[in-house]
Amino acid sequence: MSCTVQFEPSGTAVEIEPGRTLLEAAREAEIPLPAACGGRGYCGKCRARVVGGPLSSVTPREKEALTGTLLADGWRLACQCKVTGSVTAETLQVRDSAKGDLALGEMPGLAAAEAAGPRLHTGAREPLGCAVDLGTTNIAMYLYRMTDGALLGASGAGNPQSSWGADIITRLAFGARSAENGKKLQRVLVKSVNLMTAHGAAALGRSPADIGEMVVVGNSGMHHMFLDLPGAQLIRAPYLPATLDAMTLAARDLGISMGPGGCVYMPPLVGGFVGSDLLAVALSTGMDRQRGVRLAIDIGTNTEVLLSVDGALHCCSTASGPALEGAALRYGSLAEPGAIERMWIDDPAGGLSFRTVGDRPANGICGSGIIDALGCMRRLGEISRTGLMRPGSSRVQADPGGDNRFVLARATSLGADLTVSQSEIRALQLAKGAIRAGIDTLLAIHGLDAGRIDQVTVAGTFGAHIAIESAMEIGLLPRIPLDRIRQVGNAAGAGAALMLLSREERARAEALCRSITHVELSLQPGFRRRFAHAQWFPEESA
Repeated sequence: MSCTVQFEPSGTAVEIEPGRTLLEAAREAEIPLPAACGGRGYCGKCRARVVGGPLSSVTPREKEALTGTLLADGWRLACQCKVTGSVTAETLQVRDSAKGDLALGEMPGLAAAEAAGPRLHTGAREPLGCAVDLGTTNIAMYLYRMTDGALLGASGAGNPQSSWGADIITRLAFGARSAENGKKLQRVLVKSVNLMTAHGAAALGRSPADIGEMVVVGNSGMHHMFLDLPGAQLIRAPYLPATLDAMTLAARDLGISMGPGGCVYMPPLVGGFVGSDLLAVALSTGMDRQRGVRLAIDIGTNTEVLLSVDGALHCCSTASGPALEGAALRYGSLAEPGAIERMWIDDPAGGLSFRTVGDRPANGICGSGIIDALGCMRRLGEISRTGLMRPGSSRVQADPGGDNRFVLARATSLGADLTVSQSEIRALQLAKGAIRAGIDTLLAIHGLDAGRIDQVTVAGTFGAHIAIESAMEIGLLPRIPLDRIRQVGNAAGAGAALMLLSREERARAEALCRSITHVELSLQPGFRRRFAHAQWFPEESA
């Protein structure tokens, strides 16, 4: 007799035989639970919260990995627990984030908005507002007290839509096959936002019913899937959104859990795949109000680049994919305990040292770590300019199929060496090449080269944590003086907060959107040549 296993927030259900693990059920349901150790219980990443149904007893490895109140709250390691009856499990892991990830103090305009007093919502109880950055790979959520603009809480979670594809095009293609597919993609986003707001509100001793306003920003694809708008036209040239307009919608019509009369504001889109997240970056950085040549890069699965030349704004979107965020690598990881976040050469003989998040035993590598790793490999001559591994290296593990693997760390807590493969290096080259080609193309439109840039703002939680020297070493960023580069946190989230807290900033954002020129890269002369060249690694060291 089979057992039904249902996964939330996707709502996907599968039938499996009793005695099989929850991880096996997740794989059959195509739910992307990370399991870098191959399901042996070492990495502790395949966490799922069981909300109903029987499972096997907790194992010693689960007791070691699930500390604090996690076990009591229903969390299990999917690779360790066996299904003994019908089960419902949540796979969305909501993480409390450092408030500093928003980098609010560095964003012009927000301090003034926070001091402006009551704005969009009033009521008998202290009203809350919510700003959401709906990313392709990750979702970030921020809760504010609307009476004084104070940031009360911040959290993040992986985007569970990755079950239908790591990249935005694959998901949109799935949604375009049928109306029901489109509704599935919307439902999983709505459920995720509801779980995150419930988590954030509970941490404050509040409930989602206390939230009166929400602002949601994201690229054009995420925007369309959240609203269940037609997306087929976005996956082929000329990549036209169904609408560019700002919208204010009743939360109940979207299925968002908020207070009575709660509303969701969706800022306007810029054009193509450049959405309201880039607009939010432009708003929070204030680049349109500054002289000189300024560049902002919001690095993610869908990286957006904004160039300001004396306040005139041009932007583009680059399909950088999930590799730089670790999502497409066998041992890739979020920046969570045990993930390698820094790597360096520690002796003349070429030894590699690393630091992990929380100084825990290594169980994966996050985006900042993989950028450092590529830089180290390049400096040591372990990979050529074209990205090919050096034949005969003692660190290279031969693969019969030709996809050799380079050892970054030996005998890790995974129970195996932590490696990166030749094909994964190629994926990373494609990602960094797409971003750099976008930067160079926007500069070329103005007849500029990288030496003319006065300031580069590297935005996003991922961008805030990379080593700039390593990013220049591999050619992801142009080689300019370090004092011209600043790293900020989630500038898109900060822009969403501005639009949440101030009607004036919301109106300014809508006007600003109309002034940004969207550049479709594939139509620009020389783009393909720049893209091909940018995939190579630079000749000189940074």
